[in-house]
Amino acid sequence: MVPSKLQRHLVTNHPSLSIKGKSYFQKSLSSKSKQVKVFEKQIGVSEKAQVASYKIVELIAVKLKPHNLAEEIILPACRKIVKIMIGGSADIDICKIPLSNDTIHRRIKDMSQNTAKAVGNSMKQTDITGKPQLIAFVRFIHENDIINQF
Repeated sequence: MVPSKLQRHLVTNHPSLSIKGKSYFQKSLSSKSKQVKVFEKQIGVSEKAQVASYKIVELIAVKLKPHNLAEEIILPACRKIVKIMIGGSADIDICKIPLSNDTIHRRIKDMSQNTAKAVGNSMKQTDITGKPQLIAFVRFIHENDIINQF
């Protein structure tokens, strides 16, 4: 905005603040930014916690285990291990890893969609004709032998 318009806005809408000096507004701005940083630390989940969450979800998905395994077994076990081995505030940091049932379900869904997109993209790059193709794999038992056919 144009400085003259800002000045007019300050005088007309905030007359009690118009007599304050530049240092007052600088202090106010710095205190507000400090408050924001404090809230971001308390509320925000760190990047490492997100990565750890995805790694745990991947383990659960690969082993085909129930989603509540992370919240009921893995997280308490990790907390005890970290508390014994490292101690201090590391136990509190472990609690910041998001491992609820809904989070795990959503992440498994996201990872499967990402995998499907990657496979689809790689298949598009290998197909040079631009025509749709179908390949089928059939496995069956014939006279006590397992037959694999494409």
